Amino acid sequence: MVEFGRLKDKEVSRKVIKTLQEANIKAYLEEREDGQVSLMVEKESDINEAQEVLRVALGMPSNRVYEVESEWKNISRVPLTDLNKIFIFISVCLTIGILFLGLHDGIFKALSFKLSWKEPWRIFTPVFMHFSFLHILFNMLWMKDLGSVLEFTKGKAYFLFFCVIVGSLSNLAQGFIVGPNFGGMSGIVYGFVGYTWAKAYLDPAFEFKLPKRDYLILFGFYLLCYTGLIGKIANVAHGVGLGLGIMYALSIKADALKNLKVFAIGFVILVSACLIEYYRFVLHP
Repeated sequence: MVEFGRLKDKEVSRKVIKTLQEANIKAYLEEREDGQVSLMVEKESDINEAQEVLRVALGMPSNRVYEVESEWKNISRVPLTDLNKIFIFISVCLTIGILFLGLHDGIFKALSFKLSWKEPWRIFTPVFMHFSFLHILFNMLWMKDLGSVLEFTKGKAYFLFFCVIVGSLSNLAQGFIVGPNFGGMSGIVYGFVGYTWAKAYLDPAFEFKLPKRDYLILFGFYLLCYTGLIGKIANVAHGVGLGLGIMYALSIKADALKNLKVFAIGFVILVSACLIEYYRFVLHP
């Protein structure tokens, strides 16, 4: 038995020992004549873990060094790419104009969704408009990482084509079903999310996927947006972007059954997003 600490507070001592025992570490209490309690572990190799639990129980800073997931280490090696810089720069500048310079009406009038042969850019340009600080922060952080991964691995032309196609189609669906009052890069961002997930599924050697936990969080947030608890969200754009991104990863080099599964998942997400919002905003507004 090895002592790793002494305490006067027996309640805290019992909590420390219980925590260690729940972690399958053999730990015990031993009362001393001076009224203190010795905290003991059976194996000397468990001392560091035991002392860490004790520090946390006493409200002291943890000494534990948390390792960054290998997936994020791989992504962090990718530099911020050229076209992605331009997309981020335009978005930030327009958002500053909308939020701080009183240019909301002018920017919205020029760039909001509209089907017009004279202004064809307005199918795509809503992606650059953001209407809150959290909105642009969320989108630009993911653009910085996942957008750069796509441009770095597939090249500028592929990145540009992906953004234009996914952004335009997600905007078209959102505009037709719900209306033109929306903006943001979220459809493209969810396209990147879907692409990296499906790419990793189809090609296990693909090294720029997110940790599984992050995919679950992002998909959970996607579902949460449908509840309305976090305000008005362009759910159609999110769902269409996510579905298209997944289908974009289809590869002739992958197994046919895997390709079929990926296509089916992407298609179901895309169609369900449109049907849910069509029901909410058109059939039962």
